Amino acid sequence: MKRGKAFFTQIQKAERPYEYWLLHNEEWRGERKDYSLEKDFLSRFTIYRPRNTVNDPDCAARFSYYEEQGDYDFIYCDDDVLKDGVRTDPFFRPEYGPETFESFRDVPGLFAVRKDIVDEYGDDFMKYIDQRKILHIPEVLCHFVKFRPFIETDEESRGLKEECEEPVSIVILSKDHPEFLQRCVDSILASEPPKGLEIITVDNGSSPENRKLYRKLQKERKIDYITNPCEFNFSELCNLGARRATGNYLIFLNDDIEIPRVSKHFIQRLTGQAKKDHAGAVGMKLLYPESRKIQHCGISLQKSGPSHILCGYPDEEEYYFGFSRKTVNVTAVTGACLCVRRELFDRVNGFDEKLPLAYNDVDLCIRLMNRGFINICINDMYLYHLESATRKNDMHDREAYVKLKEYREYFAARHRDFMAKKDPYQNINITDTGADLKVDVKQDWEESGVELEAQENIGRIVHVKRGLLYGKDSTTYRISDEYLNEDYFEASGWIFFKRKKISDYMPAILVSSGEKRVLFDASRTFRKDVEKVFPRKKDACMSGFYTRVSRKVLELEGFSGHIDVTPVLRDRKGRVYVCEQRNG
Repeated sequence: MKRGKAFFTQIQKAERPYEYWLLHNEEWRGERKDYSLEKDFLSRFTIYRPRNTVNDPDCAARFSYYEEQGDYDFIYCDDDVLKDGVRTDPFFRPEYGPETFESFRDVPGLFAVRKDIVDEYGDDFMKYIDQRKILHIPEVLCHFVKFRPFIETDEESRGLKEECEEPVSIVILSKDHPEFLQRCVDSILASEPPKGLEIITVDNGSSPENRKLYRKLQKERKIDYITNPCEFNFSELCNLGARRATGNYLIFLNDDIEIPRVSKHFIQRLTGQAKKDHAGAVGMKLLYPESRKIQHCGISLQKSGPSHILCGYPDEEEYYFGFSRKTVNVTAVTGACLCVRRELFDRVNGFDEKLPLAYNDVDLCIRLMNRGFINICINDMYLYHLESATRKNDMHDREAYVKLKEYREYFAARHRDFMAKKDPYQNINITDTGADLKVDVKQDWEESGVELEAQENIGRIVHVKRGLLYGKDSTTYRISDEYLNEDYFEASGWIFFKRKKISDYMPAILVSSGEKRVLFDASRTFRKDVEKVFPRKKDACMSGFYTRVSRKVLELEGFSGHIDVTPVLRDRKGRVYVCEQRNG
């Protein structure tokens, strides 16, 4: 591929991913149609097409093709919007889950239903559909004209109708942070909890001074307080609290959780969902309190393993047609806020104590799924979560990271068959290398490894005094990333010549320590932010660079201790251009 064409493709992938997706993912269009199969399907099914849509010529053929392969009552597909002859704004709908399906009823789409069910039950036919006979076709077979309509729904009131009146126990682990516990418990008591709520705190070894404060809270707030000095094991301590609990419903909460005033009745919402016959574990959206960014709105199964959906994204934005504001079915929910029926918790033997620090919540949720139960996350209500305030971040602690890898290997071995599949609730056209629910179009740099070759024969270096602009975002040592690359340095930023074509040069980084220096290639990345700063610079959006360099490779090259990283550009003759002064 010529550099110019590759350059355009990168821009297309980043700025118009659906356009790129359409070019590479509809190879089935134009296949020979079986009109007898189509006719048979239409004799048994009614296709409901929303208003303001145009007919897709392959719709009936694709529905009949998939229906022939199984026994289905209800079939639905994906859709997009047709604007001035251009297909845009795709909705790759989630795979079927009862809560997800109900929540996304405000985004109408095309579906087909068996005629005999409609004839017998009329407009209430959905109540009588066998959930095991619902099929999702992950193909875009419906096109709205100019815009996609939405239907107003009241998610919260629908959840409150399912309020549960049975006894509830909340289990909170807390050590040496009585101030966290007090804030957490006071916010619970202010949330208009159900009568007879039981709060149990498990302490695995606070100092004598803090134990006195916990005892004071025990008396003043009328909570149960258990002391069990031991090395921290989330699973073991939660199981201990569960054994003490008397409620029919268990809610596990971190002590750094705070319930905002707008989320009163959160206990009723959790138990109201958990009481459903098909419900497994139930969680809730969690936000970082200062930034109000999303910390959790469900956990999906990604290529690298379980990942928090939309983690780090601002909550005021809308993503994936309101996913972060709906009650949805997910593979798992976080143990920082997890509700489950007591009898289910006991049936699967609680949390696995061989997973003391990580994966214990996901492991519990998968074991519930294996028993036929469906996990739920309530995203139209939220709690605040300080998160990891009481223990180190594993990703920056070498010893903790080694343990984390052990837990990951144990978890992966235990759920090998499950982990080998795509997330059961995620459309196959949504990316599995990031939890942002975007179209599955991978950028060139995303899955690149870290085994880059060092180029010691750098070639002629040209020191540029003016016109070469760059800025470094970060030069960081990382232990692991979402693409399963481990133990590497990463460098990112942007660089370009002010008066020359960006596509004529390739980015690289010059790594140096003392007299030692080597060159490593970098990938071009999409930088809309740079384009805004330099609006007159053509293709400034492709001025970004990113590279990963294996720690092992650097060690083999003789680097140790502090290193300097300088962004550079290479031309087609191999000349390396270095800016004499930093510009950004």
